[in-house]
Amino acid sequence: MTPQTIQLTIDAAGGLRWNAEPVDGEALAGRLAQAAQATPQPELHVGADKAARYEYVAAVLAAAQKAGLKQIGFVTEPPPAAKSAGP
Repeated sequence: MTPQTIQLTIDAAGGLRWNAEPVDGEALAGRLAQAAQATPQPELHVGADKAARYEYVAAVLAAAQKAGLKQIGFVTEPPPAAKSAGP
């Protein structure tokens, strides 16, 4: 069975979206704990707006680790020059 992937995004103001659905910090903790109990555990892909403060990202990572999630990755976009570069 292939693990589920959860897309968790952080906007510039620290707002959170769980698979595009707005979620607050309290609900996030519950969702992370529930995800950690799943078999197999889902992969958590964290993406943050480039203007998001590091403390928002650090808080999300700490919450995911505390919940027991093992597979946490970062989603980034290539710089504009790399997007338009041809073969």
